[in-house]
Amino acid sequence: PVGIWTLPEMAFIGQTKEAALASGVEAVGEGVAQYSGSIRGKVQGITLGFLKLVFSKPDGVILGVHIIGDDACELIHYGTALAQSGKTVWDVLGTVFTAVTFHELFRTAAQDAVAQLEEDAWGEILKTFGVSSEQLIEVSAIIEGLTKLGVDEVDVEEIRRLLQPASGQSPQYATFSDAMLVVKKCRIPEPPASAATEETPQFLAGFSKWMQGGV
Repeated sequence: PVGIWTLPEMAFIGQTKEAALASGVEAVGEGVAQYSGSIRGKVQGITLGFLKLVFSKPDGVILGVHIIGDDACELIHYGTALAQSGKTVWDVLGTVFTAVTFHELFRTAAQDAVAQLEEDAWGEILKTFGVSSEQLIEVSAIIEGLTKLGVDEVDVEEIRRLLQPASGQSPQYATFSDAMLVVKKCRIPEPPASAATEETPQFLAGFSKWMQGGV
């Protein structure tokens, strides 16, 4: 790890997004947490600084940690443990941090990362139903696909209600954007035991595996 004792402090370990892509990682994301949004940041009136987790997609493995802000040179020690041990952003979410500390920034950045991964996964799921940015798709096809994938019945009904137009016209259609706004609020379904089926995209089985912390 590298620590730079400037005002504010700076510290980093591992790769940047650009370096990871250049090294051959196919897809890379960045989960960011602002000091100003943390409890301690608000208490102390801190307006400058951020913590960034660089991670690979879709497995969420942490490739780098970059921090600018108070105590960055101390915080990077936990970041080093994450980047050098193959931990994922889900592992960070499963960690309990002491309240009103800057370490809570790791959890906030991980939450941002997981939100991106889940949105990506929902996008892939919708594509298997024939939903794309270029065309409309019948709401009934979306509902049927979600049911086959094992989405909770209550969530399916809520999605149906939100996607159906007030006019009640039939058949009812939805755009990719409309469908994404609704479904991404729901939990990614865990694939059934027979994950390798025509109804269950292969990527979903892999995504859920990482989400559960397995390899």
